[in-house]
Amino acid sequence: MSSTRLTYLALMLLAVTGCSSKQLYNSAQSNRLNACQNLPDPDRGSCLAQVHRESYEEYQRQRQAVLDAQK
Repeated sequence: MSSTRLTYLALMLLAVTGCSSKQLYNSAQSNRLNACQNLPDPDRGSCLAQVHRESYEEYQRQRQAVLDAQK
């Protein structure tokens, strides 16, 4: 099963069980980190840097900006 499918299934399971959006974000980040670990060394570093690039708080600000723009 691909990591994208696993991430999707994990997010759906967490959403159904009523977890907070921060828990969902952390779960998705964890899945992304696991996917990075399976990459060869040259690609792993840039993958890990991208995963760690955005904090949950920054994600929330960007998400809220998009939602506000859609109103």
